Amino acid sequence: MSPSWPIRATLELFILAFVVDLITANDVYVVGYNDWGQLGLGDYLERTTETLIDSQLPLDRAYGLAAGLYHSVALGDTGTTQGLVYTWGRNSKGQLGLGPIWTALSPQAVEWKACPEPNSWVCNPSLCKSVCDASKCTSYGSANFYWKPSDMQCMKPQDIVWGTAPQPQIVQIVASVDSTFVLTKDGKIFSWGANDWGQLGITDYQQEMLARPDGKYFRSVPMLINSIQNLHFLELAAGDFHVIALNDLGEVWSWGNNVEGQLGVGDLSQRSQPAQVVYMEGLNTVKVAAGSYHSLVLTDFGQVYSMGLNANGQLGLGDYASRKAPTLISYLATKNISSIACGDYASYAITDAGEVFAWGDNSFGQLGQSAAVTYNVPSIISTLQSDGAVVYRMFGGQRTIFAIDESGIVYAFGNNDYGMLGLGDKTTRKFPTKISSFVGANVYVIASGAYHTIAATGCWEQGNPCSGHGTCNSNGVCICDTGYRGSVCSDECPGGVGNACNLHGNCIIPGTGSSYCLCFSGYTGTACEIECPGGALNPCSSNGECLSTGVCECNSGFSGGNCSLRCPGAMSSPCSDLGLCVNGACLCYTGFTGLNCSTECEGGASNPCSYNGECQLDGSCKCYTGFRRPDCSCECPGGHDNICYGHGTCTQDCRCSCRVGYRGANCSTQCAGGLQAYLEGELVTVKVCSGHGECNEQGTCLCYAGWSGKVCDHGPYNWLPVILISSSSLLVCCCSICIGISIRRRQKKFSNRERKRQSRRKLRGKKKHKSGDRKKDRSRKKSKINK
Repeated sequence: MSPSWPIRATLELFILAFVVDLITANDVYVVGYNDWGQLGLGDYLERTTETLIDSQLPLDRAYGLAAGLYHSVALGDTGTTQGLVYTWGRNSKGQLGLGPIWTALSPQAVEWKACPEPNSWVCNPSLCKSVCDASKCTSYGSANFYWKPSDMQCMKPQDIVWGTAPQPQIVQIVASVDSTFVLTKDGKIFSWGANDWGQLGITDYQQEMLARPDGKYFRSVPMLINSIQNLHFLELAAGDFHVIALNDLGEVWSWGNNVEGQLGVGDLSQRSQPAQVVYMEGLNTVKVAAGSYHSLVLTDFGQVYSMGLNANGQLGLGDYASRKAPTLISYLATKNISSIACGDYASYAITDAGEVFAWGDNSFGQLGQSAAVTYNVPSIISTLQSDGAVVYRMFGGQRTIFAIDESGIVYAFGNNDYGMLGLGDKTTRKFPTKISSFVGANVYVIASGAYHTIAATGCWEQGNPCSGHGTCNSNGVCICDTGYRGSVCSDECPGGVGNACNLHGNCIIPGTGSSYCLCFSGYTGTACEIECPGGALNPCSSNGECLSTGVCECNSGFSGGNCSLRCPGAMSSPCSDLGLCVNGACLCYTGFTGLNCSTECEGGASNPCSYNGECQLDGSCKCYTGFRRPDCSCECPGGHDNICYGHGTCTQDCRCSCRVGYRGANCSTQCAGGLQAYLEGELVTVKVCSGHGECNEQGTCLCYAGWSGKVCDHGPYNWLPVILISSSSLLVCCCSICIGISIRRRQKKFSNRERKRQSRRKLRGKKKHKSGDRKKDRSRKKSKINK
């Protein structure tokens, strides 16, 4: 990254950490818990409203702020000297970098001294000797009860990091629980304070140690992290006991505590010196953030990756399982994320449009949601959205969160036990609340520790002071050009320069507050950009009011998009006040019907059609299957899905009329001895009890006289078959005799006729012979004559 890094607009505050941005002029304010002097006001009194540090912090301009558990850090310029670091608060583990002092009630400059001999041993940053002076060590330890004389060991500055060079120019400061980290203009990282988890990135414990009675190690003066001094780093973020850093190659490095996998190196082993997060290779990282035991990484494509502890869903992956390697938050993959931030067990992401998503622990309302539960997927903070806030920066504390929108408004929410939200009380806020004392103050950066907060003001707006529409004066206040208003001169007439109110209204620029439009008739919207339905000459058909959204709110008795449709019913009571008029038709309330909703349904308005049918226009009910009566209040036996068990019909009074062969209130009892036949193609029972009895309601057969058995199939002996058989036999015999007699008679008659016939044949033969002889005689006679 180039030397212009301090004016980057995207750097954020992370958990107990802050990233620096360059401004033109500023004031620094403090608020909250102060038992260790972390407010820098020279006392131990807590504050619930913002208090100006003023002369206690001798900086002409402040680059940035950082807050640890009980200590504070500021970075800025004095005159021609740039990159000065001031610290104050508790120093029990050397986190102030001021050497052997217990606490500092006001800001103190961190001195950057070098010993002339690179390998000399020292007991005090101001002393350089080749041999350790035990008496100096004793004196050194007596100023801090953590450092007892019996436990003191001499300390060797790590290879004398400064040499003969002047004080380096610091461009970024970051604070964790009891440690401090700074980044120089040339990309080097220095650290001091607690090192019990290797969070300082320094590993030579045997030679470089200053031990507390519990055997843990720390540094009380700035120490260079040698192992990465050949890399050029751009950004740091610190969790409780780990650090994550970004260099100019887009690489991510991390070190310190890794008990939950927050370093993203694929295991749970502590790293006492920086290690590259190889899982991010090939992805160009542009931002990093750190929570207590988790980390976030943002790529140049707006993709967010998370790793580490996930007990509160702070990784945003839809579950509660921790991750040892960076994992893509798929829910945010299409949200165009431009910035990220962390609280202790919460995470935040800002979109290009200024929307804020939050997830993780919400026990103090730090996610801006009403329910004090955990959220394992990102959820939009709707209250910021509904307030019209376009957020571009967020700053996370332990259980607090601050957001700044483009107009300079500061929102605070979360834990407020010690007044650290700066709202003048100690009431926790579950939803974003504007800090009224910061309205118009140009707050541009905030650092939040465990129970205290620091804020800086000044003319700064993403490298464009006063939005380019004004001049930043020496007090850090924007003097706006004509036609512009607001703390950063970003407020102009809606519609833009040369197109104020879209030429459909008058722009009003009050002495205080934002400019606004008074729209001409027929136009609406914040910039009069919306033409009302019905046209500018006849908005809402003169039957309603055009709202700012461009929607008509119709007068009573009218409806439709432009209020041109007359509603059924009286003007004063459309739809009889018993329904809603939509596009000229009534949508009646439950229990009413008719074109104008004046008819009450059967069953009454509170129980129309007993909710077992549909109310018709005339108020009558069309009952659903299985329900009867005018109001559909009774259900047929067997239920609506099994009416009369399919063996009968249901009457209007919900009684079953059973078919032949079935009995019971619901026709579920089948009579014994049923005789079946097909009727219109359906097999039905036509008789019961074998046709010799009646079936009672229990399905039992009551047999007729002379019949018995369960199905009445036992009765008196039936002689009819015998009689029929005997009669049939006799009839056959009689018929046979008759047939025989008839045949005999026919044969006799035939014989007589045959004798007569033969006699006639003989007679005719004789006659024919005689006739032949006569013909022969005549022929002979004729032949003789001819001769």
